[in-house]
Amino acid sequence: TVAALDWYQPPAQTAAAHADVDLILAADCVYDPDIVEPLLATLGALLQPAPPPPPSSDSGQSSAAETGPLPPPRVPPIALVAVERRGAAWERFEMGLSAEVASGRMLVAADRSDAARCALREAGCPF
Repeated sequence: TVAALDWYQPPAQTAAAHADVDLILAADCVYDPDIVEPLLATLGALLQPAPPPPPSSDSGQSSAAETGPLPPPRVPPIALVAVERRGAAWERFEMGLSAEVASGRMLVAADRSDAARCALREAGCPF
């Protein structure tokens, strides 16, 4: 299934509406500096693992056999974002992406940006 993303929708609403997404694909999407922050907020909301399920209300008396096994944690989707590396929009995107990576909210496995690579190394990422 293919779905469009509204980058101006609140991030929590985007994450709830697209909780089952496996892949985010974007190309030539960073051309205006004003859209970089909404794009990064949307990516950040979708790339977060799901929160753990709430504890059961029976004070822990039930065994796993009685309640069944917990579902596996949701694996965050993969985002492939191809952007042209020039101009103010690229600079803002690179800075925002580097900040997200440095904070641990996103992981970039392959990037040609020195700033993102440095942020990954500082965060201890082996890629």
